[in-house]
Amino acid sequence: VLEYFGAEMVLGGRHLAWRDRLRDSFERQYYLPDHGYYRDTVGATEGDRRLRPNQLVAIVLLSDILDRQHCLTALEIITRELKGAIGMRTLAPVDPQYRPVYS
Repeated sequence: VLEYFGAEMVLGGRHLAWRDRLRDSFERQYYLPDHGYYRDTVGATEGDRRLRPNQLVAIVLLSDILDRQHCLTALEIITRELKGAIGMRTLAPVDPQYRPVYS
């Protein structure tokens, strides 16, 4: 949307400040710099730092405002760790709770 209409037209003055606040808050709360991807929940415990595919939704919906390099790094990790032969895994195979087959 921003590319189509132009950031200034869509987000004139005050709206640009809100965009920046949203980006800064989201990045601070969700991005895990020591892991290179986004967490699922705010206020998460260590267990909630697991690599999950849900961050793809945020990356797609917020791609105009999120840190581009953070998104690219997260996408590389997601592709490497979660992409399966027929779809996305819900956890990385190295995760202790990963189960390749449910019975």
